[in-house]
Amino acid sequence: MTDMTDKRVLFGRGRFGPGAGTIPSSYELGDKGAAQTIRRLHTGDLVAIERHLLGLSRLDRAARFLGTCSDARICAYARGLDPSNAILLGVFNSGGRLVGLAEAHPTDTPGTAEIAMSIDPAYRRQGLCRRLFVRLLDLTFASGVQSVESRFDPRNQAVIRFGVSMGARLDPSSGHVAISRDGYFTASLA
Repeated sequence: MTDMTDKRVLFGRGRFGPGAGTIPSSYELGDKGAAQTIRRLHTGDLVAIERHLLGLSRLDRAARFLGTCSDARICAYARGLDPSNAILLGVFNSGGRLVGLAEAHPTDTPGTAEIAMSIDPAYRRQGLCRRLFVRLLDLTFASGVQSVESRFDPRNQAVIRFGVSMGARLDPSSGHVAISRDGYFTASLA
């Protein structure tokens, strides 16, 4: 079990401050005539994160949080996020609204992070989720994490298809997905 000090070493600002590493802090995307930007999120973005999560439908909330999730619970979750202890990426549309969110949080298992994502329905099926996911993995693995994992509803076929396409180890019966650093790079080079 790691303590908060160990987790901050992996995800802290000192490691991922502006200009850290070779990964740009933002990415410009142009899809279907609408410019979009993927960038690292900070404390000043917590209100946008809260607004994005509150805008998810009941079904999307259940998929993201693995169960019923009230507005109060989402507000508490968003306000409790610590960008200095997590990797948070957001996709902003041309109007500056957060339309996609990817998160990587350290776990109690050394070298492992838990990930989660959500994309506004109007921005799905444009390859945005894949690009956001790849950026999240790039940053997470660059921090020294060896494996990322997530839980999902075993009936969610979209997650299963996506996980397989990304080289993940899936256990559809339990709803567990994992991607190792080695497996990810092997899959992305193939």
